[in-house]
Amino acid sequence: MKSLLSISASLIATAALAQQAAQPVGEIETQRITRKESAMNPFYSLANPDPFYVNLSTSYTHTTNAFSDSREQKDWLLDTHLAAGWRHIVGSSMIMDWAFLTNRSDYANQEQLSRNMLGTRFTLGGLAFRKLPYYLSYTGNWYYDSAYDSRSLDFHTLSTMVPFWRQSVGKGKLTLLSTLNWIKSQPSDFDQINPGLSVRFNLPVTDKDRIDISLLQSYAFYQHFVPSQFPNDRQDWRSSASVQFVHQFTKQFQISLGVAYLRNDSNLSALDAGGSAEGIFDYKTWNFIPTISLNYSF
Repeated sequence: MKSLLSISASLIATAALAQQAAQPVGEIETQRITRKESAMNPFYSLANPDPFYVNLSTSYTHTTNAFSDSREQKDWLLDTHLAAGWRHIVGSSMIMDWAFLTNRSDYANQEQLSRNMLGTRFTLGGLAFRKLPYYLSYTGNWYYDSAYDSRSLDFHTLSTMVPFWRQSVGKGKLTLLSTLNWIKSQPSDFDQINPGLSVRFNLPVTDKDRIDISLLQSYAFYQHFVPSQFPNDRQDWRSSASVQFVHQFTKQFQISLGVAYLRNDSNLSALDAGGSAEGIFDYKTWNFIPTISLNYSF
């Protein structure tokens, strides 16, 4: 049970970061794909520090490595993304993108959850029917502790995103899209298949301001989740919602303010591993997210 506790202590932080890092192109690259540009600078770099105020509600107490009654934990997290990459236009509308990634996540009061990540990503994206953007991507993430002394988790992710409906609503765009992540990990406890359905609404306010709203419902089936401890397969339902206000100062520099909610409901509880009936893998978070993004092409 002790090994399970040590793995679980970093599950919420590391697995959630892996999900974020596995997203290959996101809104910025989607917008690039949809633009009809005759030329594109092949090299780019991205710096993206995100301070989070995290309000975490869970039945697992990270600071004491023990189960407890459901409680709230409030903390500050600085999540810093750096990327450098090369991209090339293939044909009339397809983009080939290769990037090196690094990420550092620092918790103010829970150093044991702080992580470093090194990674790489290869993406093919383009325009499908009705000029809707799609992508297919491979991402490799290697996670280390806060001092790079030991490597804790490896993730290899195949991701795809295919939008199948878009509608103009006033000045905004409403998009319905499907996602699929196939994740192989080391240790293999975190191998999973993760399909999802997302709704996004982008509303321009001025030439430099916009509001982004996103709703996501996904399902995670873990293929090999600690079979020595849990006799049943782990299956999670994840729901998230976010609202962001984005101000684009220049083509390279933008700042945003937003709030995000995430809820995870798992079929497993500590009772399955011989503990209490608390849902160890159930959690919900409210995050306040100010973001500064600097993107430079050359």
